[in-house]
Amino acid sequence: MFLQSQEAQRRRLVWQLVLALLIAALLVGIGYGLANRQQVLAYVNGEETLRGQVRQLERALKEAQQELVLHQTAVEVSQQAQNSIRQELRNHHARVAELEATVDFYKSIMSPESGEQRLRADNLTLTATDSPQAYNMALMLGQFGGEHAAVQGQVTISVKGLQDGEAVTLEQSKVMDKALSTRFSFRYFQELRGRIVLPDGFEPQQVLVQVVPDSRHLKNTDYSFDWSIKES
Repeated sequence: MFLQSQEAQRRRLVWQLVLALLIAALLVGIGYGLANRQQVLAYVNGEETLRGQVRQLERALKEAQQELVLHQTAVEVSQQAQNSIRQELRNHHARVAELEATVDFYKSIMSPESGEQRLRADNLTLTATDSPQAYNMALMLGQFGGEHAAVQGQVTISVKGLQDGEAVTLEQSKVMDKALSTRFSFRYFQELRGRIVLPDGFEPQQVLVQVVPDSRHLKNTDYSFDWSIKES
């Protein structure tokens, strides 16, 4: 009887020990799982934080690029405005110089410094047309000195330049529109208008003008004007 009681106690002790070991193993497993879960959560949270920082940096980069584009556009607009103002000033100065020259021309006709009667070609203007090789021409003629009697005559026009790299002078018959007359008749001044048509490949440099009056009392006069196209 006593032996049976001891055997029962040993069995209980063994089962208690086994149960304690199982409980300990279960607690260790739970603790390990919790630790792994915390590590996983920490990794996920860290990755999300990095992704958020990357998104912020990308937004900041995009904003910086947009600001750079706006700045470049503002600089370009400012430069264009400055160039436009400079061009307007150049045009204004050119116009003032042209008007001053015209006034001086008229003054010299009405109040000549010399009493010698003579004819003068002045203020030749060239403007472009729809045709790339055709140009409208305006030439001002004036009479100086004398009694300002009516004068008649002829103006001959030629163009000096380069053709295939060689210096040539194109006579009036080769450059002037034949439908327009270069005859003049005036007392004080007259503006002659015509059209110059150049051959392909010709590079104009100067317009040569000879004023030939009908009267033997007046001398022929020769003038040269640099080729320059007036902006419309």
